[in-house]
Amino acid sequence: GVMVGDDVYPLPFKSMLDVIDAAGFGGFKRDWLDDALRQAPLKANRVTLLSPIPNPPTVICIGKNYQEHIKEVDTQMPGIAKDAVPPVPIIFTKS
Repeated sequence: GVMVGDDVYPLPFKSMLDVIDAAGFGGFKRDWLDDALRQAPLKANRVTLLSPIPNPPTVICIGKNYQEHIKEVDTQMPGIAKDAVPPVPIIFTKS
């Protein structure tokens, strides 16, 4: 669905995988959003939010990309400062 403030407007898809399949290379269709916003919304506190892509085979991550995260990470990587955002993104995967 589409969340606007405290309202959730349902979309006709079970997950983002269905959206990707339906959209193909054309991307998200504006008509889907327009149609959703014409429906009666659900209140966000009555909706269970789930992972947009269930059981992803791989998750692509960016590390140390904002100041609060830097404080949480103990980096032992050569050339990467322990107290600053790195000059190039640290990209890694989780499976």
